[in-house]
Amino acid sequence: MAKYDTISSEAAPVQNRKGINWERLRHISPLYLMVLPTIIMLLIFFYYPAINGFLTSFQYVDVRGSQWVGLENYQRLFSDTRLLQSFRNLAFLAVFNVCVFV
Repeated sequence: MAKYDTISSEAAPVQNRKGINWERLRHISPLYLMVLPTIIMLLIFFYYPAINGFLTSFQYVDVRGSQWVGLENYQRLFSDTRLLQSFRNLAFLAVFNVCVFV
């Protein structure tokens, strides 16, 4: 049984990757245009309010304006005794809903 090693004397052709493939872009661009309204709606109605709410949580907001208070709002939240009671109420409602509707 003979073993043969074959070595190609020619190099593999190099693909030219310079510039933009305009033909491919012409076929794909309508797809991006169809997705664009969804992306805009996500930015307007999901990401902007989420980021704005996160930044507002570090401020004291009043009718006259807002003042940066840092973590003071979170410190006040976690030191409140009503937070523990609200978690208990939430757990009770979750268990009740599972028992009733399942």
